[in-house]
Amino acid sequence: MSKKKILCLFDVDGTLTKPRQAIEPKLDAFLTEVLKPVCSIGLKMGLSNINMDKRLVGKITLPKKRGTFIEFRSGMLNICPIGRSCTQIDRDAFEQYDKIHNIRRNMIEVLEKEFTDVDLTYSIGGQISFDVYPNGWDKTYCLRHLDQEGFEEIHFFGDKTDPGGNDHEIYNDSRILIKRAKQRNALSFNLVKELNDALDNASINNSIRVVLLRSLVPGIFCAGADLKQRAEMTPQQVSTFVIALRGLMNRIHNLSVPVIGALDGPALGGGLEMALACDLRIASTNCKMGLVETKLAIIPGAGARIFNGNEAKEMGIVNHAVDQNETSDAAYLKSLDIAREIVPNGPVGVKMAKAAINQGLEVDLATGLSFEEACYARVIPTKDRLEGLAAFKEKRLPKYIGE
Repeated sequence: MSKKKILCLFDVDGTLTKPRQAIEPKLDAFLTEVLKPVCSIGLKMGLSNINMDKRLVGKITLPKKRGTFIEFRSGMLNICPIGRSCTQIDRDAFEQYDKIHNIRRNMIEVLEKEFTDVDLTYSIGGQISFDVYPNGWDKTYCLRHLDQEGFEEIHFFGDKTDPGGNDHEIYNDSRILIKRAKQRNALSFNLVKELNDALDNASINNSIRVVLLRSLVPGIFCAGADLKQRAEMTPQQVSTFVIALRGLMNRIHNLSVPVIGALDGPALGGGLEMALACDLRIASTNCKMGLVETKLAIIPGAGARIFNGNEAKEMGIVNHAVDQNETSDAAYLKSLDIAREIVPNGPVGVKMAKAAINQGLEVDLATGLSFEEACYARVIPTKDRLEGLAAFKEKRLPKYIGE
């Protein structure tokens, strides 16, 4: 893929640099000497008026307060509880204090209640402040200027990507995800890496209860391996890629939380193998599936004839087959319904149930029961188990925390 087709978009403070500091020479060299020759580089900073009561800042008790607390910028308002004249030592101290006492989060909750009739977004950014701006004026605002540039891949790098952070909207925008429309989501080296990166995040984020795997490219789930890229590989590169692809499938299968594959378009070759790695598969009735590698004189490398969603359901390959709708996302919507049924359950119990099923299917009955016993033993000392019993006794909905 040419340099012009790839854009790496960076947040600045907290990502490329320490807050309000110059970029370090090693990182500067990496960007200019390693990254710039192979892709375009973009920098995305916060938009730099909303009148509000300053009394809220005055009510906050902090060890130190210095200088300007509210800044009016172009298109937004920046609110800093500690004051923008603080030193770097003060910044570092406030950041740690805020993690414990949730100063910024609590201020945002007060503002959200006070201004319920105004369409505003509140997002935490940097070490010491948060932003207030009209809905739609977050960092995704810059993407409208990129629509005509023809980028096939836009990667965003930021440090405040969790809900409430000022990188959250752009990080989760569909335009940031890799969309290989012309290649029909073919599995290239880069796409496999991006999927592995997403699994890295899912494996360490305890707030994730279910993973839903879908395509954002209309009319396709995944067409299998990128054959154009494959044709340019050496035998050693092919072997390396197949190993990486097999590792991706194993990671999907072994993820601790349930994984649902939503197939609203064809899943062929490695695309079907990726779907088979999921715990549940939902397909539209007109979705075409098949392991077609033998037509290319090879075999399925990560894990025939073509069949549709109804046939897949009859063969037990998918769990549900649903009629496609006008927006071509029927399988995705059905997957969301199933995910909503899973989420309210105890997270630890769900993870242990998945582990017991996956391990039990690979062994004889006696060994499978031993796996089940071991998994149940891990549930017994959890807070969630006690919460479930208490909620049942008190006739209320349980509030599970995943512990």
